[in-house]
Amino acid sequence: MSYYEDIGSFDKAEDLLYEMLSVSDSQIFALGKAFYDRLIALDDEVLKRGRLPRGEVEEEISHLGELEGLG
Repeated sequence: MSYYEDIGSFDKAEDLLYEMLSVSDSQIFALGKAFYDRLIALDDEVLKRGRLPRGEVEEEISHLGELEGLG
């Protein structure tokens, strides 16, 4: 996941995050929160190039919180 984040392919990093979330582990949720915290701090253009626009990042932050609540 960090490899894809490092090369700016945020959409692929997110895909891997959701694969890992299937185990519903608190450490994975923490990893996801940290990932989205890093992304939300980036410039909109950087997010677009990473194929994960700000609106989607914001939606996924909310979605992650919902998933964590179900775990």
